[in-house]
Amino acid sequence: MKLCMVAPYPRDKDTLKGGVQAVVFYLLQELTKIQDLDIHIISCDLDTATSYCETQGKMTIHRISAMKKFGNITLGYFDRRAIRVKILEIAPDIVHFQTSTLCLGSNQLNGIPVVVTIHGIKVNEIKLLRGIRNAIRFYPTLANEMRSWKSIEHLICISSHVQTMVQSFARNVKCYPIANPVSDEFFHVQSRECEDRKIILCVGFINRIKNSNGLLEALTIVKNRLNDVELVFAGDVQDQGYFQLMNKNIRENNLESNVIFKGHLNEDALLREYARCSLVVLFSDAENSPMAIQQAMAAGKAVVASRVGGVPHLVHNNETGYLVDRGDISSLAEKIVDLLQDDKKRRQFGTNAKVEALNRFQAKEVALKTYNLYKRIIDEQ
Repeated sequence: MKLCMVAPYPRDKDTLKGGVQAVVFYLLQELTKIQDLDIHIISCDLDTATSYCETQGKMTIHRISAMKKFGNITLGYFDRRAIRVKILEIAPDIVHFQTSTLCLGSNQLNGIPVVVTIHGIKVNEIKLLRGIRNAIRFYPTLANEMRSWKSIEHLICISSHVQTMVQSFARNVKCYPIANPVSDEFFHVQSRECEDRKIILCVGFINRIKNSNGLLEALTIVKNRLNDVELVFAGDVQDQGYFQLMNKNIRENNLESNVIFKGHLNEDALLREYARCSLVVLFSDAENSPMAIQQAMAAGKAVVASRVGGVPHLVHNNETGYLVDRGDISSLAEKIVDLLQDDKKRRQFGTNAKVEALNRFQAKEVALKTYNLYKRIIDEQ
């Protein structure tokens, strides 16, 4: 079977950024172990000056230079055209798009079957943007997403939230529930909680949608009850203006000794942070199926997160962690304090989370389900 996966693919393991790249990388690492798969990857990259092809083990990676200007205005037309040409050149048995805004329908690919995995949902994010300028810039991306959804015939649903959203636009789409994979390394994390301080870990980009500043406001409340608390942010800053607002908040509330920004971490460094933290918090205003929560569960850590998007599909309230309403800072602070003060409950939640993760997120099992789905779709053509 010749597979073509269209997805953002990292240069190497240490340059993994964001949940989508992690999902693609871990899934492909397992798919390469399946003997009859000939794997081709098309990665449309802004940082690729000239398109080229390279081989990594069993995988052939085709890097395409993405349109750097006016790509939004043209609704990704020129990037999709380049992807279509490359797919037809490869002539695969099936195409798997891991990005909905660049996906093409089977009818555009001479009948080659197509399956799509949706990771981010722009229609949820646009509601959270501030300012007319940002909304205008974002609207073409939203329009492109709506166009893409209508062409989807086969959809891998990483959460029930995805299925609900897409079926409201494409009622005839066939949906298949398959979770995102988590690297085996996260299941092998040995907890080494810091004895001197209670450490809260937040993994992900720093921006308004992640409500990173709201988490800082909750930390101010937590600090009044627990002096030995530390909040670690692991992720790149995506919005410098917002980051400046966060730093102002830190200064005004005397949180300098309680907050650490570690920036982007490679997998080894991230594993160490999961090992030493007491719990993981994600206070986002919009999410689909965040990899940070899945990794935390695999590492046996309790989670406190916003009840948004596909998060309730991951976190079982009062069993593997706590869910709080979007933007409810006082409730977030209350749940964090509750778990940091109750070691027994926190560790039991972590144990429950790990059992759940073992049943749902092991990369080998996810890859096998995905491969079997490829065969099923091909056979039904």
